[in-house]
Amino acid sequence: MGLVFFLYGFLLLESCMEWALGVSLGTSSIEVFTSNEGIEHRRLEEIASDRLKVPRTTKPYRVLYEGSLSSWSLSDPGEYLAGVGIELPEGCLNRHEIFKFVDGGLTVQVPTLVLMQAFFKPSPILFPAAFKMAGPDLLAYVDYAQATPVVVIDDLAYIRHTRRCRENTAPNKPLEWLHLSKSAKNAMHSVYLGASNGTLRMSLPLGDFRIALHGPRVGNQVFATTATLIAMTIPAEDSVTGASETMIFHSMADPQRRATASAGGINIPLHADGTSSVTDQEWQMIEPILTPKFNAQKIIHSRRHLLDAILLKLSSGIWWAKVPTKGFSISDLSWTFRRWKTEGLFDQVLEVLNASRSNGPRVESITRIGNKPVMVGEKA
Repeated sequence: MGLVFFLYGFLLLESCMEWALGVSLGTSSIEVFTSNEGIEHRRLEEIASDRLKVPRTTKPYRVLYEGSLSSWSLSDPGEYLAGVGIELPEGCLNRHEIFKFVDGGLTVQVPTLVLMQAFFKPSPILFPAAFKMAGPDLLAYVDYAQATPVVVIDDLAYIRHTRRCRENTAPNKPLEWLHLSKSAKNAMHSVYLGASNGTLRMSLPLGDFRIALHGPRVGNQVFATTATLIAMTIPAEDSVTGASETMIFHSMADPQRRATASAGGINIPLHADGTSSVTDQEWQMIEPILTPKFNAQKIIHSRRHLLDAILLKLSSGIWWAKVPTKGFSISDLSWTFRRWKTEGLFDQVLEVLNASRSNGPRVESITRIGNKPVMVGEKA
């Protein structure tokens, strides 16, 4: 019978705090100690994306760490718990390791779970794999038949999930890193080994890292509750390819990136009366362009309503938050625009509108605060 792990997670509900005591064996649920409910049972997948949280009395402090993790060391968990205001009841044995490092005069403490959530993304797929013996091999393998070894992702659920990831992430990079870096793969396997002993533990991988950490600051100490892995460089001696490689986990950190999803500088064709909404005839030509090509892209909102709202925002210069919507959120609206823009779909829509509205005015979208849209050819 295989091992089934429990993870005690530190979460925050509105009126209670919870802390990850460690990992236990023998059941299929996740045991979470809460300050007002005692022990709760949740599946590992349920808290895969949950982050460590504390009551926000002040704005979380941000620390950007750049460098090797070799300077990090283990810390007394009691210091972290006291720093975030958690008092464990008598009899609760903590088995959750805490790291600490010094940066610019600040001592930063980081729970293992925070690092795991930063390293093993996308969390609903990759995070639970860390608690299994096969680890990243469940989702991909390295093809050594190539001149330079390459990572081949062969898990259908993983592929379907990453198709829906936003364009400002690099969803395959963490999995590629875990296969190409020997120490990163060992780090993930150490999670399984620690779990088999009831400990929430992880060895630290080699390389130079760029990590953003957030959490409450008390004096000269910061207690991280969230972390984001932005980029890292695999040393040549740690890579299965034998060459050093820089991994970009967030497109905003890529110096070669193109601002393809910018809402500024786009010429929007309007009708003769200055309106931007698409007509029935225009929509007949546009609808096939915006129809999802994969079944995984479930249609929830009217694409025509989303397009009308996007055109209104770009042609009027108003904030995303001020755009009238029809049942969808502002994040739905802005994310849809970025996806259509990066995939080239919005440019195809503009081609249709330019042909349909050849006799109407055009307006150039802007992103600067306080500016008004400027008609193409009009002097500022």
